[in-house]
Amino acid sequence: MNNPGIRYFHLYDTNPSPVTGRPNRVGKVFPDDRIIVFDDEEIVAAMSYATNRNFTLPAPRVGLVVPGSCGGDVDGILDNSTEVLWVTYGFGGPWQGMHCNYYQRITGMSGDTPSTMNVTVTFGGDFAGNDCMTQGTFYGYSANQFFVLAQRTTSDVLRPNPADWRLIDFTTTLSDAGYVDANGFIDPVGMQSLNFTISNTNYEAASAYNINNFLRLPVSDTDSELNFGDEFYFYGEIQTDIEATIYEMRYLINLPNNQFVNSSNPTWTTDFTPHMSEIGLYDSDKNLVVLSKFQSPQIREGIQQVAVKLDF
Repeated sequence: MNNPGIRYFHLYDTNPSPVTGRPNRVGKVFPDDRIIVFDDEEIVAAMSYATNRNFTLPAPRVGLVVPGSCGGDVDGILDNSTEVLWVTYGFGGPWQGMHCNYYQRITGMSGDTPSTMNVTVTFGGDFAGNDCMTQGTFYGYSANQFFVLAQRTTSDVLRPNPADWRLIDFTTTLSDAGYVDANGFIDPVGMQSLNFTISNTNYEAASAYNINNFLRLPVSDTDSELNFGDEFYFYGEIQTDIEATIYEMRYLINLPNNQFVNSSNPTWTTDFTPHMSEIGLYDSDKNLVVLSKFQSPQIREGIQQVAVKLDF
C-alpha cells in the first residue's frame, strides 16, 4: 500500500454473506502502526453517535420485475439500460436513526421486450433473532415505520446526489399483510416475507428525503449538536486474532541406555539419580547454537527420546 509500501491485513467479520457464503471484509489492520481501520459504511455509521443507532442494518437485495406481475403496478420505473435506480432503506419509530448505508445500484433491461421494468426490494433473515429487530421489547431495536429510499439517474452517474433521494413509505404494505402488531411495531418476519416493489407511480408520488427529519444534526457552527466525527463514543467490542505463519523445526535426540548418565558437577556421585535440566545442540565445530531448558528437571533413565522445538 503506497510507496515504499505500508503493510496491512484485511479485517473480516464473523458473519458469512448470504450471497457469497464468505465473511465480509470490514476494514484493514496495520500491524506495524498498531492501527485498526474500519471502512465498512454501516459499521462506520453505527460507530457514530450522530446516527442515533448503535447497530448495523443488512444490505437490501434488489431485482427487476415485469410491471404488472402478480397484480403489481403496470407503470415501470426503468425504461432501458441507460437508466439506473439507486436503492437503500430506513426505519422510523420511537427513535429516529440514520438510514442503511449500503446503497444498491440496479440497471434497466436492454432491448424492447419488455420495454420497462419495476424494481423489487427484498431481505433475508437478517432481521430475525433476539438481538436484532423486535417488537417493542427491552432488547434489540423496534420500528413502526419502514421506507425505501430511491433515486433514478442515468447509467453514467457514478454516485447518487444526496439531495435527490425520494422516500417511499411501505409501512402500509406491512400492515395490510398482518406484520404490524397492535402497538404499531413491525414484525421482523414480515421484512423477510414480503417483496417491496418500486414503480414509476410510487416513485413520482414519493416525497423528498430530508435526513434532518430523522437525525438531530447541527445547522450552523453555533449549534451544540454533535456532527459526524465530533464524538468519541464506541459501542460494542472488538476481538482480533492476527493469524501469522509460524515455522517450526523439531529436532529429535535419542539418548542410549548408557550415555549421558553422569554429571561433571564435582559434588555429584553415583549415589544420586541423574536428572536433566537442559539440552544443548552444537554445530560441527562444537559451537553451542541452541540451548533448550526443561520446565523442571527430568529423571535420566534408560533409553529416552527428547524433542527440541524451534519456532521462528
